[in-house]
Amino acid sequence: METNVASEGRAELGENASFSGRGTTTNKPSTGAVLRAVTFICLAQLVICGAWESAGRLRGIQKRSLPRQEAFLDDGQSSHMDPKAIGHRRHLLQSDASCPPANLAPLTDFDLENFISAPWFAQAMQPTFYQPVSTLYCVRTLYKPSDSTDLSKPILVKDYSNLYQANGQQLGTGGISFLRSDWAARIPDKSQPASWATGPYFPYPDLNITGHVKVAVPDPIPLDPARDVPLDTLGSTWIVAAGPSAPGQPDYKGYQWAIVSAGAPTTPSNGACRTGSSNLLLERVQTRNIGLWLYSRIPADPTNLQLMLQEAQNLGFDISVLQPVQQAGCVYAGAPQ
Repeated sequence: METNVASEGRAELGENASFSGRGTTTNKPSTGAVLRAVTFICLAQLVICGAWESAGRLRGIQKRSLPRQEAFLDDGQSSHMDPKAIGHRRHLLQSDASCPPANLAPLTDFDLENFISAPWFAQAMQPTFYQPVSTLYCVRTLYKPSDSTDLSKPILVKDYSNLYQANGQQLGTGGISFLRSDWAARIPDKSQPASWATGPYFPYPDLNITGHVKVAVPDPIPLDPARDVPLDTLGSTWIVAAGPSAPGQPDYKGYQWAIVSAGAPTTPSNGACRTGSSNLLLERVQTRNIGLWLYSRIPADPTNLQLMLQEAQNLGFDISVLQPVQQAGCVYAGAPQ
């Protein structure tokens, strides 16, 4: 009896043994288990690679920005953003402000004719899909009325910049010159001249979309806001602050500096607010309602740059998103007049 029990026990042990041993065989894992293990390993690698890529992208941005700031100082242009004016970057864990800031709005006492009377030179700006860091050289903006007798009609926005370096490759409006189109601002409400709707403008009988093939338009779009592109397809632009020079600086055309935002900054960021989507993937390709520009009437204006940084921060903007624009040494060859 004992022998039979022992024999049965040994037989049962031999059948169930899954470890290596003499006189036993190792059970092979099932196909399902193998697939689950492979899937887990692949997902883990994707997560790790994604984290490394994000970290690398952030390091890359810092590396690209630092040499440019040092180059500005070497050229004698003080574009260093003083930490005292900017304020130390607040930690992301800090509670974010309510966005957009309650008191932020387009200027009400605003002289549109004065504002568009001369070119503007960007001192610092928020990089966007259509104006990336590589184009923040010699950035100049000219506003030209399509009808100088009626400012309620579209105002053409003539942007100019250089690629990779001062006086490098010339770029047109927003770096999308392949469209062969103008960019224009429309004023939907005459009582709010500092609130614009901006976007492409095609007042031509033929649209040269590709640069080679012309697409005939049966009914050309004239210089008439009523027959322009629909306003709901355009982005917002607000002039939120503008003023004369800082003490000791010469006044020029009334407005010496201006802060321009792509509409209301609705996304919480570092305890303040910024324009652009809260979804980082969408923000990278966003072309409407994203951007912040600090403009001066003169190419290099470190004094008013510090004034604008402080003012933008007081208005509730996260100014850590701003990048300096190189204006030292620029000749603006081919810039719109």
